[in-house]
Amino acid sequence: MSEELIAIIEQFTNAPILPESRLKEDLGLDSMQLIHLVTAVEDAFFVMIPDSDFDKLYTVSDITTFLDMGDHH
Repeated sequence: MSEELIAIIEQFTNAPILPESRLKEDLGLDSMQLIHLVTAVEDAFFVMIPDSDFDKLYTVSDITTFLDMGDHH
C-alpha cells in the first residue's frame, strides 16, 4: 500500500486506512465518493479503471492489487 494511495484515500475519510479496510463499510465512502476516489487514483497513477474492474474494488488491498497488475491503458 503506497503512501500516495493512502494520501488519496485520506482526502475522502478520517477513518484509519488499512489494507483490509472496506471502502464503504469501514471507510464510510458513499457511491459518489467512490467515483471521486477512483478518478483520483486514475489521475495519480495514470491508469484507467474500467467499470468491470471498478465493481470489484471492495477494499484498499483490491485497489493496490489492481495497480500492481500493471498495463491498465
